[in-house]
Amino acid sequence: MATSVAAQAKPGCQTHCGNITIPYPFGTGSAECYINESFFILCNTSFDPPRAFLTTTDIEVLYISVDGYLRIRYPVGYDCYNSSGSSSYFYAGFTLGKFYISHTRNKFTAIGCDTYAYFEGFVGRTYSTGCVSFCYDEAEVVNVGKIDPL
Repeated sequence: MATSVAAQAKPGCQTHCGNITIPYPFGTGSAECYINESFFILCNTSFDPPRAFLTTTDIEVLYISVDGYLRIRYPVGYDCYNSSGSSSYFYAGFTLGKFYISHTRNKFTAIGCDTYAYFEGFVGRTYSTGCVSFCYDEAEVVNVGKIDPL
């Protein structure tokens, strides 16, 4: 007979951070509540409701499942050019040493012209994958912010 076990925090440890259930090996508070530093959840109570963050990073945790699924929120990277060719950009890079990218659950997208986006990982050896898009002619670009004069 198979038994289903609900995700649980270690006895005596905080079970939730806001709307997020925190099952062991994750934990918040004292070091006895999580298996090691990679599994520490910082519960930031300055938000209403409180928000969970992975270790001491700005990577917000949205969901933790007992079967090894961790869903996070992280800012989107961008590289924008104005009419004079000047660029403003944000490189959205981070490292998760103990966690792997799912080949079935992740969605990874590159949008725009002459854009590339990639990620790297290590599982016995380094791997990388990504997306790229090209626009060969200005006519291929749809500029939704542009208003043509009458």
